[in-house]
Amino acid sequence: MELRESNFQHTLAHLQIGEAVITNTVGAGAQRFGIRACNDFYRSLHTGYGEVLTHYAQVHSIEDLAHVIEDEQHNEFDEIGDFGKFAGRIALRESGLAIVEKQLHHEKPDISAALRDALKHSVGTLMNHT
Repeated sequence: MELRESNFQHTLAHLQIGEAVITNTVGAGAQRFGIRACNDFYRSLHTGYGEVLTHYAQVHSIEDLAHVIEDEQHNEFDEIGDFGKFAGRIALRESGLAIVEKQLHHEKPDISAALRDALKHSVGTLMNHT
């Protein structure tokens, strides 16, 4: 997988993460939320997405998918742009991007709804700080 901004944007879209979330947490408008609020948001997102992906991987016998979201944040994708920076904050590494792209390329309603709910919960956590 070639690492370009558009690839990150496309893959994060499969995880139900759109441009508004990226802009509000790492983009130019990110100053709207403080460090603690963003840290709580990412912690919630790690937990929620980790649970969804782990359950999905168990049900569908996909070993790799459960480990797509890592606990540790990093900045190896920062130079790729806001979408890359966001992927780094949820520690979605290149291998994880490839796995998401492969497994979720065709929308799976059973996982899409769960991912949306996990994201909504995380956004609620972020908004509680304002």
